[in-house]
Amino acid sequence: MVKNNLQPKEILKRGSGVGLANIQQRYQLLTDRKIEITTNNQFFSVKLPLLTKILEMEKRKPDYTENDAWLRAKEKVKAEKDFYGNVTSYLIIIPALALFNYLSSDFPWVISPAVGWGIMVIFHWMSVNNFNPLLGENWEERKTREFMNKDKIKQS
Repeated sequence: MVKNNLQPKEILKRGSGVGLANIQQRYQLLTDRKIEITTNNQFFSVKLPLLTKILEMEKRKPDYTENDAWLRAKEKVKAEKDFYGNVTSYLIIIPALALFNYLSSDFPWVISPAVGWGIMVIFHWMSVNNFNPLLGENWEERKTREFMNKDKIKQS
């Protein structure tokens, strides 16, 4: 418990309370027990609960696994959406270029952008579906898990 004489600031009629709010938030991370703040005409006191066990901090650690799963799923949805946008653009623009090529020239120049963009669409599909013919399917995910497991072993 910390107890001081009440000393109101002359310039600022009231304190901003940022310090007390900061203390309260930090204690909420560590324990469910509340801090007590008391003010009267003469004294100002703050009573902090005694933290006796380090294990309490371990119990209070937030569980990010569900949030991480949500973020990964959201990232995958965005990647798929981007892929579908790429395919849609390809299916609209390449035929328009082919028509323009047919109407303007005897040389089939439309083959070059159709093949080049088509190859990029295939690579985009491979990226979205975690397909890598050289390193195997889900290589990036397997490698990430491997590094995470190594970090867990080092921390133990």
